[in-house]
Amino acid sequence: MSVKITIDGNDLSEFGLYMLEGHENPILPETRDNFLTIPGAHGVRDMGATLGPRYFSIPLGFAPRSDYAELRRDADRFKRLLIDDYGRPKTVKLVFNYFPDRYFLARYYGQLPLERLVSMGRFNLPLIAADPHAYFLYTSTNIILDSDIP
Repeated sequence: MSVKITIDGNDLSEFGLYMLEGHENPILPETRDNFLTIPGAHGVRDMGATLGPRYFSIPLGFAPRSDYAELRRDADRFKRLLIDDYGRPKTVKLVFNYFPDRYFLARYYGQLPLERLVSMGRFNLPLIAADPHAYFLYTSTNIILDSDIP
């Protein structure tokens, strides 16, 4: 089964993109551990932990094009999906096809260099979900008897 994602309901193929092998979607995000050190006592006291943000690294490639200008046009269209009208990264719904009923609220972060290979290109899309939890794609009012919603 090949892995596919949608961003804000847009399939990547609309932008001439396809997903390469080896994306990162951790089972659990990193933890932020809280310890209390007591002078003169061995070790530390465990005060619990919370979950940090969830980081995604999604390898993407542009399908071969007839010329470089076409590649840049599709890259610019894809860029508008991640950036708002003021040039700031916007929060988008990220859905993986292996969890079609869940989504993460994520945004672009870091750098996005495009590796050009003649008439195609590839890059790793770095996303961060400040809230590390997945949400159910449907509301309880959408779920009725005999519906296809799990």
